Amino acid sequence: MKRLTGKFKIWTALFAMAGLMVGLAPASAMAEDAKEMRPLELTPPPQIAQDLEDDVREGALIAGSPAASGGAGGRTFLALSGGVKAGPTGVAGYGFDNNSVITDHQGNPVMFQNAEYYGHGGVGGAAGLYAEARLSEFIGLELGINRTRNTAWGHEDKNHAGTGVTLTRIESRQVTWSTHVPILVKGVIPSDTARPFLAGGIEIVSQTDSMLEYDEDPQAAPASPDYIDLLNERNQIETTTYPLLVAALGVEVLAGPFVIPFEVRLGYALGHDRNDPDSRAWYDSSADEIHYDGVFMSHFAVFTGLMYEFDFIP
Repeated sequence: MKRLTGKFKIWTALFAMAGLMVGLAPASAMAEDAKEMRPLELTPPPQIAQDLEDDVREGALIAGSPAASGGAGGRTFLALSGGVKAGPTGVAGYGFDNNSVITDHQGNPVMFQNAEYYGHGGVGGAAGLYAEARLSEFIGLELGINRTRNTAWGHEDKNHAGTGVTLTRIESRQVTWSTHVPILVKGVIPSDTARPFLAGGIEIVSQTDSMLEYDEDPQAAPASPDYIDLLNERNQIETTTYPLLVAALGVEVLAGPFVIPFEVRLGYALGHDRNDPDSRAWYDSSADEIHYDGVFMSHFAVFTGLMYEFDFIP
């Protein structure tokens, strides 16, 4: 019995050593594999990779867009701009009818069979400085100051009472220098390239210098030279200040921080009645002079220029 027990112990020890050898063999192989193991590279399928790339690009664009830079809806809260505008202008005015009654400086009505202040129109030019404050890119308040020079021509044909044949043409020319101060509210359609706009407001016109002269274009029978001299001496033009009701339509082209405006303006003088001669002229009986108000009833302008714009409150 003792012999069997001793043999059993020997066999048990042998089996244990064999098991240990078998267990060490895989472990050694794994160690060798670990030495050759490379970092794991995960390569997504092509479509998934493209989707990931598009998402990253879209995210970068959104992060750099105006919507991410501030302001309601990504728009600048308050932008300021300043610069110059210039362009051709046009004016027109009403004349006085024959047999107009004009009150003299003593309050006496005087009828003039031939007032000889004709309806007139013409062209000129303007240039000035402008500044604008724009709220949320939609609403703007524009202030400006222009200097203008306009020349307006008028005429009246003197016809034969019996035949109607034109005998001569009396021509007038009014030249006026003015300072204009427009105050306009603008409605703008925001854009990154070109911004259409509508505007309206008041423009104060202050005439600083004006002259009126007469000449003749003789046809069949020239008038007496003395009559032309009479008109030049009797008819005087006065400078005046008056408001215009103004409407404007245009577009602003963007070039970096610069804005190039193109606009058309229309204006009509307020506070003047064409059918009331006393509101537009007065007669100095002591000097035999009629003093006409030099107001131009209608105004027209086409402007362009260059403005510099920057975000004051993003």
